[in-house]
Amino acid sequence: MSKRKYTVRAECPACACGDITFLGPEKLREKFIGKEEEIDILCPMCGTKTKGKLVEEGEKG
Repeated sequence: MSKRKYTVRAECPACACGDITFLGPEKLREKFIGKEEEIDILCPMCGTKTKGKLVEEGEKG
């Protein structure tokens, strides 16, 4: 059985704090409902809502 590995990528346009990749996809699935390709994420630095993308890294197995 192969397991897919995912990474969440987002960047805050308001404060330019850099990457907002602190939450794993499992945690995001628990907290958010909707399309997994685009998820609303709050920036931990300024609180601005931005779109995050769930990117498949590859297969592990």
